[in-house]
Amino acid sequence: EGDTAAFEQLVIDQSGSLSNLSWTQVQRQPLGDHEVELRVLATGLNFRDVLVAMGQYPDEAPLGCECVGEIIAVGSMVTDCAVGQRVMAIAPRSFAERVTVNRKLVVPVPGQLTNEAAATLPVAFTTAYYSLCQLAQLKAGERVLIHSAAGGVGQAAVQIAKQAGAEIFATASPSKWETLRSLGISHIMNSRTLAFSDEILSITEGQGVDVVLNALPGEFRAKSLDTLGQQGRFVDIGKGDGLTPEQITQQYPELKHFTVDLSQLCEQAPQQVQTLLQHLSQQVEGGQWQPLPLTTYPQTETLQAFRRLQQAKTPGKIVVLQPDSKNNRPTNNKKIAIDAEGSYLVTGGFGGLGLVMAQWLAEHGAKHIVLLGRGTPSNDAQAQIKTLQAENVHIDVVMADVTDSTAMTQAISAVSPPLRGIIHGAGTLDDSLLQAMSADQLEKVLAPKVTGAWILHHLTRSLQLDFFILFSSAAGLLGSPGQANHATANAFLDGLARYRQQLNLPAISLDWGAWSTVGSALKYQHQGSLKSLSGVGLIALEQGLAQLEAIWQSATLTTDNPQIGIVPIDWSAFLSQPAFSQQPLFKSVASQQPAARDAVIGRETTPQVSFIQTLENTPQAQKREVLESFVCRQICQILGFSPDELDMEAGFFDLGMDSLTALELKNSLETAVGLSLPSTLAFDYPTVEALIAYLSTQLIEPASQPLGQSENQLENQLGEKAEMQQLDSANAYLSENDLNQQMDQKLAELDELLSDGSPTLDQTGGEP
Repeated sequence: EGDTAAFEQLVIDQSGSLSNLSWTQVQRQPLGDHEVELRVLATGLNFRDVLVAMGQYPDEAPLGCECVGEIIAVGSMVTDCAVGQRVMAIAPRSFAERVTVNRKLVVPVPGQLTNEAAATLPVAFTTAYYSLCQLAQLKAGERVLIHSAAGGVGQAAVQIAKQAGAEIFATASPSKWETLRSLGISHIMNSRTLAFSDEILSITEGQGVDVVLNALPGEFRAKSLDTLGQQGRFVDIGKGDGLTPEQITQQYPELKHFTVDLSQLCEQAPQQVQTLLQHLSQQVEGGQWQPLPLTTYPQTETLQAFRRLQQAKTPGKIVVLQPDSKNNRPTNNKKIAIDAEGSYLVTGGFGGLGLVMAQWLAEHGAKHIVLLGRGTPSNDAQAQIKTLQAENVHIDVVMADVTDSTAMTQAISAVSPPLRGIIHGAGTLDDSLLQAMSADQLEKVLAPKVTGAWILHHLTRSLQLDFFILFSSAAGLLGSPGQANHATANAFLDGLARYRQQLNLPAISLDWGAWSTVGSALKYQHQGSLKSLSGVGLIALEQGLAQLEAIWQSATLTTDNPQIGIVPIDWSAFLSQPAFSQQPLFKSVASQQPAARDAVIGRETTPQVSFIQTLENTPQAQKREVLESFVCRQICQILGFSPDELDMEAGFFDLGMDSLTALELKNSLETAVGLSLPSTLAFDYPTVEALIAYLSTQLIEPASQPLGQSENQLENQLGEKAEMQQLDSANAYLSENDLNQQMDQKLAELDELLSDGSPTLDQTGGEP
């Protein structure tokens, strides 16, 4: 492990859009005398990371501030840490395969905590304990107001305040109240309004609270100060506008005021942070403090994790798991190598495609292959098996029904040497129009794919597999007349692949088109039901194997794209069919130039031309449709919708947009179209229709037309309908001052909402 070896680290190429996040190779730096280097296993995602990525954090800061990792190197002056030790750390740049950190900022993981559970602890509990107990000196019987109590620091603070014997007053958005009730809190107020101050003074008969733990900006800060009684203590862990520390001292001279900056504490007093971490470990070890609720994402879904936190959709903490963080499963960004000392199982192994896969595995180095089929191998199959055996490949022929759990348990148990990979290719057909399809026909087709795949999943969950490949069908993507049972079965395989990846298990579902010379079921399928689909061709054997090889080389067999469609398509002919050109799945393809269209339709692809080039090359009559498709894709990506869920006439904020996602939409569109767009874009044009109409005047209308005329036309087009669709009075025709005021209000609501929903150090300067 040379000092200059490269490793992957999360970076933001250009702040302003989460889509610019990427894992990039960086060089390792020499290890300092008092530092340790960790192989990162799990990283806690904080709302600060979202702000950094969006360019909204007030200070320059790297991505990542806490993690769990295994020590792989120690500095020359480090004597109390050992290589191989599992630790949790407060560590900047911890969205990485490896991170270097001051030894004082790490502590052994307490007890038998999992990596992900331990990753919820360092920042949240250190900040909450330091704030409430060391600075505010919270005592039994005192009253404490905890803002954003459903968030990460908030939930940690609740545990610490209860341990101290304090009476808790908490704010959260109404959707989080049940979470707070489950924590035993009775005084719960709405964090969306300023009414909490009057409510607290009413409940306490004017006495107020003794301590405030604040993460909210603006007027919330002033109102929180008003809730404090005599000798009150105000601890501010937030960043944002509002009263400055100097103004607080001047206006509230009787109060004690503290501003927490954990990053500064880590730099200036690392030994004090070490003491805090040791106390944290002891409290968790003793059962006094509990890890926070969490949701995990694999490293390959880092963008989804950031979007989930940005949208405040997930309660508790979000933790990103690095590859190999569970049960030493293989890392996902490395090429998977066939192990000559492992075994590989192919179901449907006596069929043409199963035997092709056996040959393919053998060519890649497999020496132990299990071919499983329900009947007896045909003469041709036996001949091919003998050919493989002559090449010094051990072939186990297992005659078992993949839907028989008892038989499959015996078959899996008998595999030797250890099973390392599975290709599930079993399947059959029994076509019929849906209204004439019998239950037997449905069961016959679903059983080998659905029941068989589930049994394989269940029996191998605890095994350290390198891959789990499901052979699905394009019928699940395109639809196939007369094959509702077949399409359903394959849709299940696609869903199972996604489910396994959520469990951090390797899986991929390949939605094959019809092979031309192997796979009798798929060939029959094409010759029958897919025959009427214009532009859909057959997969030649060498083409199919080349596609599999490309997927293999790109290392998506573990935890990357769970579903990939592989279909030879002449897009011009295919998209000429109205039944497909209007489907959301294919609308984005229709808007791209031919060079940008990828035969692998089940995953995102990178266009070879920019959107503005595409628009310029599109016939005038079709430009509006292309623009609409592009804008809808951007909105769906940012809000986490599928295209069919997007209501073109609903207000953006009704759809779940907030000021931060509105900013990302503005930034993304601005980059794509090459125009300077107003920062209040989503407020000025608050529906999809209004936004598209506005962009149309900028991009599609004749260039000779004066801008003012286009805008007047737009206003006339929107008319009374658009006026009725304005959200929260933020309409396109308000004065600039009104818009600015409402933007400020929305930003304040966002600050509160995301901090309240954030499972981590919400908007604070308390993390590095």
